[in-house]
Amino acid sequence: MELKFQERIDNIEDCPAINENGDKTLYRFILSVPMDSNSFKPHSLIHKPKFDNICIAWGLSTYDSFKSAKEALQNLPKKTREKFTAIAVSDISDDDGVKYPTKNKRHYTFFPKKEVDLLAKFALVKEDE
Repeated sequence: MELKFQERIDNIEDCPAINENGDKTLYRFILSVPMDSNSFKPHSLIHKPKFDNICIAWGLSTYDSFKSAKEALQNLPKKTREKFTAIAVSDISDDDGVKYPTKNKRHYTFFPKKEVDLLAKFALVKEDE
């Protein structure tokens, strides 16, 4: 399986270390509506070279429920929180990439496969859902 940014990920030992098998619905903060590719850039690209050697910085931060995503968003510093305009959701299968469970049981780092079209894969969550 070739992941997005595989050539950079290969430089980090045991990255990603774990994959949770099975289908998982994951939620992600979005920068703009309509969504664009900027909402799917890993931290390593946004804050380079600061996070070049940190494995999870090459994946996408996601949450296992809308409630968890919303709570995490509210816990961000105000200046950071204001950058995000919405939350998107996707049903992620093993064919889409690696779902790495982090120490926070509600948070996953998603390492998408190279060919996955994230704009097509994710959809905006309506607040009343």
